[in-house]
Amino acid sequence: MLSHGDMTKLVHYHDHISTNHSPHRLGFIMMGSKALQIFIVALLISTNAYAINLPKLVDVGADKCIPCIKMAPILDALREDFTGQLEVVFVDAWKNRQQAATYAVRLIPTQIFYSAEGTELYRHSGFFGRQDILN
Repeated sequence: MLSHGDMTKLVHYHDHISTNHSPHRLGFIMMGSKALQIFIVALLISTNAYAINLPKLVDVGADKCIPCIKMAPILDALREDFTGQLEVVFVDAWKNRQQAATYAVRLIPTQIFYSAEGTELYRHSGFFGRQDILN
């Protein structure tokens, strides 16, 4: 159970990280009973209302492409090893053509690295080993 101090820290943390800060929502949270405050904060956190933008790796590939198949365990391991530090997303270019088109890839697999702010930092086409990604 969160203490009132812990809940207040979460609300202040939200003040610090949120780009969509709503003073009305925070005022509502702070005015409710302690149990209601904890419930609302927990609900907002669990529904990503307090989501933190992370750097992102988007791999555009396909589940039947040989180099893409070789990338799958690498992406899974990165997703697990860097939970909370890096968002790893796979987009199947054959099953989700419209979504894949938004990345303007010319061949698959293509890995696109984004900053936490959403700026594209680097793009690589072809198989990309774990050590190469981490270097």
